[in-house]
Amino acid sequence: VLAELSTRSDIDAAACGEVSLDYARMLQASGRHEESATWADAALDVLRAHLPPGHILRIQALELASHAHFAAGNLQRAWTDAIAAESEGRQLFLLNIRSMAESSALLYQQVVPRGLPVLMSLLGRSASSDPDQIAVVWDALLASRSAIGNEIAARRRAAYNPQLQTAWAALSEEQTRLATLYVQGPPPTDAHLYYIALAESETRLNGLEERYAMSTTTESAGNTTV
Repeated sequence: VLAELSTRSDIDAAACGEVSLDYARMLQASGRHEESATWADAALDVLRAHLPPGHILRIQALELASHAHFAAGNLQRAWTDAIAAESEGRQLFLLNIRSMAESSALLYQQVVPRGLPVLMSLLGRSASSDPDQIAVVWDALLASRSAIGNEIAARRRAAYNPQLQTAWAALSEEQTRLATLYVQGPPPTDAHLYYIALAESETRLNGLEERYAMSTTTESAGNTTV
């Protein structure tokens, strides 16, 4: 059935793969790990044939397959799928956070599909892990931990660009305003007005961060255009 549906169109294939992933998740939740791995593999084959690297469904399939194979004891296949999930997941994460506020990026980091948990579990399962594998996992961990910091640092460096200084000044002013509210805390009376002001400042700051992020991305693209 999967093979027949996947030949119709990319849209049908994506829908078919997503349904297969849901079924694989159900099997995994019920402890049927071998069957879950089989369905995850089938979904992954379909999605790889019709969707580009970095597509969210492909990464979800890789993540699920790595977990299923790990639980089933197929450790080499779990490693292969986890490496691919981490690589494609990081690419998607870095692409998306370029237009996100820092707070949104931190939240997104918690939900983006990835392979690092399985990679670390694989190392923990073996007391004599291959040094090359240890290096791969450490590199993935460091890249994951530094991703948001690197992005924010790049935005701050971009503030020296004259075309972005106005946007940076507005962002800095709102950051100062919000920090002041945090330090002051709610007054003894009319505390509800304080929390309204706090929520409004947080909303403004997120909006300014997103617009500034978009500006730095656009500016960077313009500077690299030949």
